[in-house]
Amino acid sequence: MHGEHGAAIGVKPGHLRLVPGQRLPLVVFVGVGDDRRSRVAAALLEHRAKGRVQAVSMSPATVRPDPVVARSLIGLGIDLRGQRSMPVSQELLERATTVVLMGYTADELAVRTEDWYIDDPSGKDPQTVRYLLDAIDRRVQRLLARLEVGRNLLS
Repeated sequence: MHGEHGAAIGVKPGHLRLVPGQRLPLVVFVGVGDDRRSRVAAALLEHRAKGRVQAVSMSPATVRPDPVVARSLIGLGIDLRGQRSMPVSQELLERATTVVLMGYTADELAVRTEDWYIDDPSGKDPQTVRYLLDAIDRRVQRLLARLEVGRNLLS
């Protein structure tokens, strides 16, 4: 089921500076066909970064989160309800500190790009979902460390 494109995770469209006058690292997660994985990764990054990094999910389509995934994230203190992805924007890709592609290669998107080959957790059993969310979370924590904002934040 496709929904409406809305605001990026934690960021209102056109308002990418969370602290006036201070530009935070911007990480853009790009989903291939929909935003299932990119939205989860952006939510985990925001949760871990505690306001020190901006996380944006972009995808050609926004879909309803898988119920098992949503419940697993609630257990971590993350609620996906009301969080949406943005359509792919060349402007944001160019402004990004890092662009993470969720499951496919598209070298033309940005110079600072990495691929996270993560299976789509949608429709999987709770144990598999937990494993996939842990895999995304580990990558998020490594990304925070590389951005040098992860010190004393990883709890």
